[in-house]
Amino acid sequence: MINELTPEQILRFPEFIKKWTDIGLSCEPANRSEVEAGVEETYKIAGLEKPKIVWCESPLSAGLTRAIILNLEKNNEWKEKIEASVRDSVMASVRDSVMASVRASVWDSVWDSVWDSVMASVRASVMASVWDSGYGQHDANWVGFYSYFKEVCLLDKQTQKLSGIEKITKNGGWWLPHKNICWCSERHNTLLRDDQGRLHSSNKPALSYPDGFSIYAIHGVRVPEKYILTQAENINVEDVLKESNAEVRMAVISKVGFQKFKEKIPHIVVSAKHNNELLEFELGDEKVRGLLVRWTDKFADKQTILPVPKTREEFLQWRGDEDDLPDDINDCEQVRISTFPGLIKKARAEAGANWMQAIEFVQET
Repeated sequence: MINELTPEQILRFPEFIKKWTDIGLSCEPANRSEVEAGVEETYKIAGLEKPKIVWCESPLSAGLTRAIILNLEKNNEWKEKIEASVRDSVMASVRDSVMASVRASVWDSVWDSVWDSVMASVRASVMASVWDSGYGQHDANWVGFYSYFKEVCLLDKQTQKLSGIEKITKNGGWWLPHKNICWCSERHNTLLRDDQGRLHSSNKPALSYPDGFSIYAIHGVRVPEKYILTQAENINVEDVLKESNAEVRMAVISKVGFQKFKEKIPHIVVSAKHNNELLEFELGDEKVRGLLVRWTDKFADKQTILPVPKTREEFLQWRGDEDDLPDDINDCEQVRISTFPGLIKKARAEAGANWMQAIEFVQET
């Protein structure tokens, strides 16, 4: 039983964090022969025959191919071929084996360093969930965690069952393991992030795979492709104002530049309070209102525009609750409170008179 880590063992945390973060972020082509060897080894450990391995160029194409097979006449033959995922049972066995060999304090120490640090750099920034998958390189956080115990704490026997999954993680992308067939995906070949590690590119995909599957994002917020591939000066600001997702609006506004955005559309300030403004924009024959909300987080001063109704009737149709309607639809503060029913009440209770904290709470929520 390992009761505590030595100073020398603790000093190796950064080595494993860097090694497994680099694996998780790698854009190199998959080493297919090594991945296939890892798949075969994993199935053998699980007591299964080597499956048929089908390579796909992205997790999306792997998932779509699997879905087609699953729905192919829905006959029993195919059901039996892909009936069960093997990854989780292998992982659970390794977890129990390692936990039996180390004290909780040692487990927690390695978890807090290797697991959490790699997770923050890899899976949190590039993963969109497909629950039946193994995530290949994006499993680097937990595979690196057990690799530390294997290499540094010499728990080779306890982690032996992980050897196949570790090989897949080091050499390839996502994989969909089932009883007689396993879909394997290429790694991403483009990965662009901001200085906080979030997916980010203002003019090209932030993440892409060889078959063209791509994710477009601005500072970690996924946005429609059109806002990335269109130059800032050509973005239709009317479309942006109509976006229902506040994070998307804010992200696109950050690309256009907020002052330029305001300058593109004629508008008036209906009222202002607490550093926020109720604006009215002229869109042809139509008038649209927007609430300009400003707040500060630990990184920077921020601001965004939220579309809001123009009349009490529109507010009622929008919210469906008389209690949430503003008494004065031209009062910036009342409109703001009505825009966030329930959330504002909680934020005010927690933040008191500090309206910037209240705004930050609502925005993050």
